[in-house]
Amino acid sequence: MAIKTLTVKEYAGLSKDQRQDTIVTKDVISSITANDDRTATFIITTGTPDRDQDIVVPSGISIKQYLKNRVVLWGHDQSILPIAKCIDIRPVENGWQATVEFASASMNPMAEQVFQLVKGGFLNAVSIGFIPTDLELNDLGGYTITKSELFEFSIVNVPANPEALIVEDEEALVMDSEVLEQELISNINKVVTRKRKAMSLELYKLSGS
Repeated sequence: MAIKTLTVKEYAGLSKDQRQDTIVTKDVISSITANDDRTATFIITTGTPDRDQDIVVPSGISIKQYLKNRVVLWGHDQSILPIAKCIDIRPVENGWQATVEFASASMNPMAEQVFQLVKGGFLNAVSIGFIPTDLELNDLGGYTITKSELFEFSIVNVPANPEALIVEDEEALVMDSEVLEQELISNINKVVTRKRKAMSLELYKLSGS
């Protein structure tokens, strides 16, 4: 049976039995370092809220099962051959970093295409496929996944998480992180403002009763 890929919201709405043979996907624009030895290093996920306002807590991700089958796919498509294998995966500050080795052109012509696009800077996004084991609604309007099991990760065209990218220009990454920090602060301020308004309304009702 084919594995179905879902959003966190779709997954949360299923019963325990319905969640079988499903995974959740989260994409990230990543900083990538591509090398001539057919390897590239990616930030595959971070704890930054994505455009759905979901947060995958990096410290809660288990890679135990993934280490048994370190495939790297194209766009979560399990019906085609893998384009690479993961040769190193490790936690970094607020995320996970992985180094992959692309298959040769003779093994998989598509792997060669993807590698050249990554090396040329035309592709710089990755996506994790995972199984949430503990999740809850957050104040941003999305879900916080506190515990999860990594199933696979893929190279993709368009990410949902703005930080899953190839590892490269430090100055650009610093600028990106500053923008993301400002966006996060703005989101938090909006939540605080809404809560203050709600509290003021409740106090007004109480004072008038």
